[in-house]
Amino acid sequence: MKFLITGGCGFIGTYLSQLLSKHGEVYCLDNFTNFLMPNSNYISYLSKRLELLTEAKVKFIRGDVRYLDSIKKTLDMVKPDVVVHLAAIPIAKVCNEQIQNTFSTNMTGTVNLLSSLECSSVNRFVYASSSFVYGNFKYSCVKETSTTNPIDLYGASKLAGETFTKMFCRRFGIEWVILRPSAVYGALDCNSRVTQIILEKAHYNKPITIDGDGEQRLDFTYVKDTAECFKLAATHPKAKNEIFNATYGKAHTINEFLGILRKFCFPNISVKYIKQKDERPKRGTLKIKKISTMLGYKPQYSLERGIAEYVQFLRENSNEK
Repeated sequence: MKFLITGGCGFIGTYLSQLLSKHGEVYCLDNFTNFLMPNSNYISYLSKRLELLTEAKVKFIRGDVRYLDSIKKTLDMVKPDVVVHLAAIPIAKVCNEQIQNTFSTNMTGTVNLLSSLECSSVNRFVYASSSFVYGNFKYSCVKETSTTNPIDLYGASKLAGETFTKMFCRRFGIEWVILRPSAVYGALDCNSRVTQIILEKAHYNKPITIDGDGEQRLDFTYVKDTAECFKLAATHPKAKNEIFNATYGKAHTINEFLGILRKFCFPNISVKYIKQKDERPKRGTLKIKKISTMLGYKPQYSLERGIAEYVQFLRENSNEK
């Protein structure tokens, strides 16, 4: 099989590419964009990602989903059986601040890719959505059939992508799979997610600032478990034309996250709580019974194990600051 992964050199894409390389040829389409202000982590982490992908014999293509010609040329050249669409602005705050960029990347880019599938070699299209499509969780645990009601541009762009995915794939007779990850964390992340900020500040013995009271609940999911979900979506016959939550399946508060850090890694971390600045959706646990029953997914990384592996990576790969 041939797999084309848009955003394949990104955070999730790197781990997914390694997994799929055991199932066939993997091509990564990426424009190598850093969505945040320049920082030392991006260059060093990108270098490490490329090393891992080179070892897995992944082939690289520089391209951009915002440009239709780039997509069509890539599909004609690679002739993939499966496309996994990860390319997007992955940071909710950036999406909400950069409206036009969000539309051109998350929405126009997705439509460009989907509209190019007609008469292509593609048999299955896997779309990376988000738990943000649910908006404020009505219940402590949501399932795939729960109401979708995004409250920000990031969630809205992801939900629109779901609609486009189903519409185009049905029109062209192509299998589709939609995954909704949540609070992904782990080594090689350089998008300033809350987990990365907390762990790096703890590692460098710097004070940690938390927006709000720390009781926000997130279904923290280690990136290797997320990548496993996408691998199953790309390869499992029963994934055809289904939507799956793709998480660990148990929410923890940020304070619980900090408690694990104190207990096992950094007992002396300093934490300051401030008034919450941004209006993020109130989230919780995403039910994973469907992906577990249908595809055999079993998350391997508890929050304790995930934090331990992440901390070990920081200790082995970070310079003292």
